[in-house]
Amino acid sequence: MEKIDKVKDLRLFDNLYHNLEDQSDVSEETESRRIHGSLKKLAEDARFYEYCRKHTGNSRAINEVYFDAASIVDMLIGLQLVSINEELRDQEFRLSSWRVLAMAFRGWLGKINLLGPHYEEIIDRIQEDRRVFPLKEQFTYAKIRPLLLEATGLSALIKRNSNTGESNIDLNEMDDSAVPAFVVTYFLKGKGYWKNRLKQLNDKRIIEITKQIEYDAAGVIEMPLFEEIREQLDLRRSRLTQSNYVDAIALCILQQKLEKALEEKSPIPVFFSDTKNVDEIIEYLHDHYTNKNEAPPLHVYDGNSKQYMSVVRQSDYFVIHGISHELGKDEDHHTVEDFRKSLSELNAAFNVIPSQATPLELLEEIQQLSIQNFALGFIASWLSEKADVEFKELLTERDKGELQSEVDEYIEKLRDDLKKKSANVINKAKFIREIWRNLKPLGKSIRENSKHIDTDIIEEDVHIDFVRNELETRFGMSTHVCEEIEATLWELYTHARELQDLQEQPKDQKDDQQLNSKRKEFRRAIKRHTVGIVSNILLALFAKIDQKDKKRSLDNLAHGLGILWMLDQFGFIRKVLRSFLSTYPREGENEGQVHRFFSLLNIVAIIKQSDFPDLALAAEKVSELEEQIEKEQVSGKYQLLTGLTYVNFLLWDATLTMENDLQWYFPEAAEAVIPEHFGGQTYEWLITAKRYAADAISLIDERVKTTEKSNTHKLEYYQRKTDYLKNNEIFFIIYTAGKEELMSPRTRSLINSLGNAIRNRRIVQGFRFSDTLSRYHLRRALLFYLNGDKLKLRAQIGQAKDYCKMAKKPDLSLQQDALIARLNSEITELESLINDPIMSQESNREARLEKLYA
Repeated sequence: MEKIDKVKDLRLFDNLYHNLEDQSDVSEETESRRIHGSLKKLAEDARFYEYCRKHTGNSRAINEVYFDAASIVDMLIGLQLVSINEELRDQEFRLSSWRVLAMAFRGWLGKINLLGPHYEEIIDRIQEDRRVFPLKEQFTYAKIRPLLLEATGLSALIKRNSNTGESNIDLNEMDDSAVPAFVVTYFLKGKGYWKNRLKQLNDKRIIEITKQIEYDAAGVIEMPLFEEIREQLDLRRSRLTQSNYVDAIALCILQQKLEKALEEKSPIPVFFSDTKNVDEIIEYLHDHYTNKNEAPPLHVYDGNSKQYMSVVRQSDYFVIHGISHELGKDEDHHTVEDFRKSLSELNAAFNVIPSQATPLELLEEIQQLSIQNFALGFIASWLSEKADVEFKELLTERDKGELQSEVDEYIEKLRDDLKKKSANVINKAKFIREIWRNLKPLGKSIRENSKHIDTDIIEEDVHIDFVRNELETRFGMSTHVCEEIEATLWELYTHARELQDLQEQPKDQKDDQQLNSKRKEFRRAIKRHTVGIVSNILLALFAKIDQKDKKRSLDNLAHGLGILWMLDQFGFIRKVLRSFLSTYPREGENEGQVHRFFSLLNIVAIIKQSDFPDLALAAEKVSELEEQIEKEQVSGKYQLLTGLTYVNFLLWDATLTMENDLQWYFPEAAEAVIPEHFGGQTYEWLITAKRYAADAISLIDERVKTTEKSNTHKLEYYQRKTDYLKNNEIFFIIYTAGKEELMSPRTRSLINSLGNAIRNRRIVQGFRFSDTLSRYHLRRALLFYLNGDKLKLRAQIGQAKDYCKMAKKPDLSLQQDALIARLNSEITELESLINDPIMSQESNREARLEKLYA
């Protein structure tokens, strides 16, 4: 809306709102907010269009469109915007503002109106500014035209007949060139000279410059709104006082027209703005008045969304408006309606999503949808019978039926593609909304989990901790991602514990001000990290995973999932992984390895998400992974086998839990040689887990042999992994092996190795190493009890008691504590039988055991 001395300096960015300039110095949070604002603005455009249509009850005459003087100048001067001294300026021909002007020039927006002050401004410019409005043409149209065609890619699409020299454009290759073609031929209209262009606009009654526009300036100046708008404009444009005066009057007149339209049910006036300062004024009016619980000027109220929407709209609204207006004449082309409905559905998602958590690619996809939707309108309405003269020059004369058939075929292709892409974008938006809604209770989960976390482990940075146990050792998550997860959890738990400590203080010692401050600090930290988790997941799911960013993207996903994992959000982990595994097909071995890693997490989440998991589904997913191991030369196979070891154990354990039969933990009730106590799939899961553990150990041993001794970090990692697997194999031997395997050299070697790990404080699973060895010695004690060997029985019970005592720690979870208590009870009961007279009678010993473990 400002006056310009020469050609308006258009900034080169194509966006959905005016807050997406490329500024490398802005923070990621600020950029995310801009992206989020852009998405919400686009969705609001669709909602505003529906509001206007319902207001008038007319599908076409829904708006009275107003442009300011600067936009009219741009429309008139044409080629001057893109050329200097008969040379083409470096321009981007997808600018949404240029698209709007091109539509307006062709009549796609209907009649373009001017507010009184802007009418006077444009007349003054035409009469006085000879640099912008020269009396004679000052450049050669013929020279600029081919440069424009080349710059927009149209020249590359022109197919020349070598015999006749005729040229023709291949419609089926115009997907990317339709929008630039629309804009370029707009610049070429009237040979690019403003007098010719003005005459065309007047002749078609698109803009009637010659018609005087009357208005009551004195009355407008008396309006309180005038001074308010002018004051805000002066703050932003202190050197343009005259322009501020004119624009303040114009916006007040627009308010008067809005009030009249609302009263008379006539078309709603809309004002096209591509000026940042005006957008800021509208935003100010909205916030200032709604904070006072008053209706803001230049806004309408939408009862469905309970929101105020401005009648000052940016480019994207007019793109939607223009295509709807033009295609409304053609009942065969309804895709634009589908697109607008898609935007309305997106709005529901954006209303609940935190502004920092919207992925950039979703914005890019919607931008592309908007352009493709425009291209559909371009082809449907412009390329057929009424194609521009400028464009017809590029087409050979063909049979009318042949051309129309080609156009219809192309339109159908665009329509189908647009529908598919729209559905994909909507699904992504709904998924974002679902993520956010599921994570809103995160604060409560953190407070609850903080009570069971050994903060000393994190605070002292012990080399092996609970995060690495769960995620690095079992699933092979990278060390640096585990460290990021630890840091995030540590900060969250610190805030939670500090808040909890304050709340638990005696009432007379509580400092209410300090408590309130800590609550706010905690809420901010929770919100910040919740948004961070959501953002990590979204960036990974929706980023374009090319070779350059793939690792970072997958690390983001692993980080987000890792936090959810440690907070027991297994149901939601499944939803995220379902989206990931379906969105990104496997491509090559690296992709396969990534898919296998997340597939393992998905299976465990299936098992852990409820007390009654779908074990059949989990087993099916396990079978799919096992088939890959058999068929493919899998890199990182030891990682996959380690994960499958854990998965098969969980399947076995879940079966026991579901049968509510804890006796299976110690099935020696009948005899010490126990395989017969297992049957069917339950037994197979444990046998398979044992085999995978042994195979993984062998693969790691091979890697250790080829690893440089100086690479201590890698060797330590392999050692942790091996200790973990040996612990697992021993556990599985206890519950599947007969006497021979229980006493075999391999089993003894595993026991000695695990004992060394405990003595050297090489503890990966905390209590689980000691717990496993205690169970092993209890199992051997049962053998000696059945054999009547008191001496060896005492020795084995002594070792079982020692390891059980090591396993008992103050930071155990309730479930872990119960398991250790049960183990201790088993040992104590067996110890009490050493001096029992029944000890000398073999049949009685078996009967006593059966009663003991029943």
